[in-house]
Amino acid sequence: MSFSQNGFEALSILTEKKPSVIISYHNMPLMSGVQLVSSLREKDRHKSIPVIILNDEITNELKNKYETFGRTFFIDTSTTIDEITIKLIELLN
Repeated sequence: MSFSQNGFEALSILTEKKPSVIISYHNMPLMSGVQLVSSLREKDRHKSIPVIILNDEITNELKNKYETFGRTFFIDTSTTIDEITIKLIELLN
């Protein structure tokens, strides 16, 4: 498991690692979640990795933007750890 403070740091970590799933906030410093997912999808090695976006208020317009990149899912930040665990199990099976 790896953690980053912003999207640029995440991309740097991902040059060395290929995770099973990526969990990110939409609102991050320096780079939005949309920019992060867009950058990830440009690389073949990251195209199939599911991405979970944490956000309280995601508009349909933003959802549509994310969904153009494929394998992107959304979880409200008030979601419990048990609900997140269930979603992760679904994605990884």
